[in-house]
Amino acid sequence: DLEVESVEVLFLDQGLYIFKSYTDGQNRDTSTVWGSIIKELIEKSIVPSIIISHNMPNPTTFSYIRNHVSTAQATTRLTYVTDFFEDSPSYFDHKPEKVNGGRDVLVVKENVISIDIPQFLRRNSSLSTFSNIPFNLEPVSGVELKEDLATTIRDMMISKMMVNEELSPFVLLGKALLEYITDLLENINTDPSGIDIALNLDKWNKSRSSKKQKANKQLPKLSKEDKQRIIKMLTDLCRLTIQELIQETDADALYQANPEHFYELRSFLEKFSKTNPSDTDNWSQEA
Repeated sequence: DLEVESVEVLFLDQGLYIFKSYTDGQNRDTSTVWGSIIKELIEKSIVPSIIISHNMPNPTTFSYIRNHVSTAQATTRLTYVTDFFEDSPSYFDHKPEKVNGGRDVLVVKENVISIDIPQFLRRNSSLSTFSNIPFNLEPVSGVELKEDLATTIRDMMISKMMVNEELSPFVLLGKALLEYITDLLENINTDPSGIDIALNLDKWNKSRSSKKQKANKQLPKLSKEDKQRIIKMLTDLCRLTIQELIQETDADALYQANPEHFYELRSFLEKFSKTNPSDTDNWSQEA
């Protein structure tokens, strides 16, 4: 047998996480081969889901899968055993913490059918190299993927934006908002540069010049000043949403219902109190 390419994987409670691929120096496009393997693993319930991090196992394969399966809609936490041995620590090249919404790809039974495999790689083809491989394993179920706190806050923001006439057109910025909120929760003081990039004035105004959009008053053209005002409104709404969540949350109830969110929220408050001690009481009177 000749090995031309291999890939590192990690078995998680939620499924299979794919790392970078390594080749023997060959430069062939192996994306459809990886696609067929991914499809087979999911369709045969050998793994419940496959998480493909951005541009992994290589950019070509990621683009191929991404052309058939959209990126994950939500950011979700990952869990797995981190210590396999009693007498020595386990080593990880990389320890993934989450599926990044809008960036990573999550392949499950509901969307794997979209991956189009060439005929010669299909299992029922006489030319398939997989046709003689037996799969007698019992179907595997995984731990349910749960949205992280940033996704919950983003969804709360979107609900508020939908009933706000001025902000409702900008629900299209959901991915950029999620990245901003994630960075805010982890680093406290962050800038909205991602939102600024996502709200591209040329593309926005060009799309609003089309005949289809001319009669729609809810999709106005924007000036540079309008753009900065909208970004300020969005970041203020983000802060307000987090503040309301903190003040309305019963800590004990949250811990029982969703311990991951409890610890994420507590971590945020601890970081916030260190960087903004004078403002902490305004954010949380009960949390």
